[in-house]
Amino acid sequence: MLTFADTLDTTARPRAVWKVLHDPGRFPEWWAGLASIGEVAAEPGAEGRFTAFLDKSLFQDWDPARPMVHSLRSSREEDRVVVSCLLADIEYDWRLSPLAGGAGTRIDVTVAMPEARANRFELIRAIIGASIRRLATLAEDAA
Repeated sequence: MLTFADTLDTTARPRAVWKVLHDPGRFPEWWAGLASIGEVAAEPGAEGRFTAFLDKSLFQDWDPARPMVHSLRSSREEDRVVVSCLLADIEYDWRLSPLAGGAGTRIDVTVAMPEARANRFELIRAIIGASIRRLATLAEDAA
């Protein structure tokens, strides 16, 4: 299994980040590489599924009309959202931690992907790098 992690501190409070992070319908607003979200069968705090469609400009060798089914587990108590792409077998584990003195939030994401997807490792790493920053900005703007 290949893994990497990224971390970012934001001035947005955990609740503001959580509101954006746990809602798959909002993923295209901040998650680079996702063009749109189709069917969502997920409720906050429960395991569910959603269908994502990829951005053709980043995934030029994939059919953008091909639905990518994902599972989603979110836990407000743990400030954690785990998204798994069922087709590519890639897991994204997002966690939020309040910064000392209520100054904001630390956003951590750990990504695990099979060796068979090694050809996408650097692309996924770049996508997550851009996405974590877009998530923070969106949460800051909402606050």
